Amino acid sequence: DPKNERKIVSPKQDGYVLDPTQVFLSQTNTLMYPWPMNLGNDPEFYKYYTWRDTTIQALGAPNGQGTNYGVLETVGLIPGGTAGTYSLASVTPTIGLPLLVEHKCYPTEALSLTLLDTSIAINSSSLPNFRVFSTGGLDASQNPIVKNPDTETVPDGGLCGNPVVCTLGSPTPGDDNLFYLGQLDVVYRVTRTVTIWFDTFDPDPNYAQPVLEPRPDDQPLGTSVVLAYRGAAEFAAGKKIVDAQLLDAYGDEKAPTPPNSTLQYANPNEKNSSLNPKGFYQWFDAIDQVDGKRMFQLRISFFSNTKTNATPELSAVGVPYLK
Repeated sequence: DPKNERKIVSPKQDGYVLDPTQVFLSQTNTLMYPWPMNLGNDPEFYKYYTWRDTTIQALGAPNGQGTNYGVLETVGLIPGGTAGTYSLASVTPTIGLPLLVEHKCYPTEALSLTLLDTSIAINSSSLPNFRVFSTGGLDASQNPIVKNPDTETVPDGGLCGNPVVCTLGSPTPGDDNLFYLGQLDVVYRVTRTVTIWFDTFDPDPNYAQPVLEPRPDDQPLGTSVVLAYRGAAEFAAGKKIVDAQLLDAYGDEKAPTPPNSTLQYANPNEKNSSLNPKGFYQWFDAIDQVDGKRMFQLRISFFSNTKTNATPELSAVGVPYLK
């Protein structure tokens, strides 16, 4: 999915100084270092990463067991669902996927007296693997082996430096069950909702820019309401969705094993796209991109101001079109 590109949150050129004076005690009484992302910046210019972004339609976890939504049901994200039956292996949407962080580190020649803490997930097993990595080290003759993070495409481990557990200089696996301790500062910055499919009863409508109330200029400073659109020629007889409670967080029909939706499109070719592996209609940023489609659906995103905690509002939306 083009909306799911890797996002650089801490550019290499900014560096990352591990200053012992910046160590702080977390709410769980664990010593922490501040993350370099946004360190020293004004909140007005913070960078953000949206976890479990529902604008991303690509699916993941091809080697997984499917997604257990028991936890998500308790917080109301998937009300009325059955744990473990929402998605199967290889068709897990973003709200069921973990957060993956890639570190490319270039240590200096300075002597490091700072140790970063890790934990072993399970003492009796090498699984599950929380970490994959490539590192340099010293070979059996104590010669330095350097690996460039920018050229490493596959995690191939490092070299043993502990003779108690392995032969010095011997290769180590590229994965292990070490878990990095850390914490996230989470803010509610983006809230989204989706509408039902609206029927214009016009075979070739020419949509115009929607009208919002309150208007954009009347929203609180630093907030916005953003619309996305998708269209369809029509649905098969008796298959229209007129109840938004039948839709999931992505605007698609709830189904126990997507993408085998019970929703039938009149023209199956319209839902097949390399940009849309889930098999449902692609969302567009401009309403002109769904011109000529009798039916349309809206995805409404509310962007808050995390510095002032102000949030936008929407009381009405109108979508005009010409016949």
